[in-house]
Amino acid sequence: MIKFAAFLLIISPIYSFAQATFDELLEETNYLITDYERLSPWIAFYPLDSLHISPRHMDELEADSENLSDSVETMNLIYYYHEWIFENLTSLVAMDEFGQLEMTKAFASSLQVASSPDQNLVSFNLDEKTGGSYRSRMSLLIFRPSEFSDGYQILSEGPTDGYTAIHQLESTSGTKYLLKGEVIGCNTCFESYVDLVRIDSASLVYELNLHVIARSFNEGVSYDANTKILSINYHLNDLFQEVICPLNREEQRLYEHANTADYDTFYRCNCSYQWKGETFELIQSSFVQD
Repeated sequence: MIKFAAFLLIISPIYSFAQATFDELLEETNYLITDYERLSPWIAFYPLDSLHISPRHMDELEADSENLSDSVETMNLIYYYHEWIFENLTSLVAMDEFGQLEMTKAFASSLQVASSPDQNLVSFNLDEKTGGSYRSRMSLLIFRPSEFSDGYQILSEGPTDGYTAIHQLESTSGTKYLLKGEVIGCNTCFESYVDLVRIDSASLVYELNLHVIARSFNEGVSYDANTKILSINYHLNDLFQEVICPLNREEQRLYEHANTADYDTFYRCNCSYQWKGETFELIQSSFVQD
């Protein structure tokens, strides 16, 4: 799913997309990202003369709209911006110069960029601007198959809301990456997730996956890069009744009798894992009734 963009006719260069250099395409992309930032899903229409879009993008708007007059419906415009921005990103990734960028500084701030220190894994995330309580993001995850290559590949799998942090971990078998993400699912639900991966033979190998939906923004999956401790802390709730921490026999019996529909009774799952040079190892775990 792709969506995006806007660009000032006066500001934007009048070059053909097919002939655009890397620097020109990067500049256009940042114009689109910056202009997208000001769009609000709560404003019904935007005047055409307020859009900072290139002639080719204006032509696309006009060609796809039967009754385009002096304004365009905001939600349709947002979808166009999605398409234009991610189309440009995909083209940039395929160009030789892309690997020379400092990823976290090369793009306008409205595009959230999470990168590993070695830039072998990069997640581009953009607020989808649906106007709802679910703060969904569009994302593009790329990885570099080899540290000796500047070329990147686009990963089709992974969470649709992208990752907000990518940590690099050195192990006895090579470099691994801890990818952390979270998203507000509603006014009272918060989703967080972690993947531990390694790059092997031009693909990503997933070694660990943790995912929690909590009713409190202070709960879920977290990672401390200084101590290298991965923590899980949440209460069972109507959206997520799974226990992802190890249970002893007594805790297993408690879990089997837990009544998660009774909101006067709370059951907390809490555990921590320490990075030990190759993988994460359990250092504490508990399942209790609060």
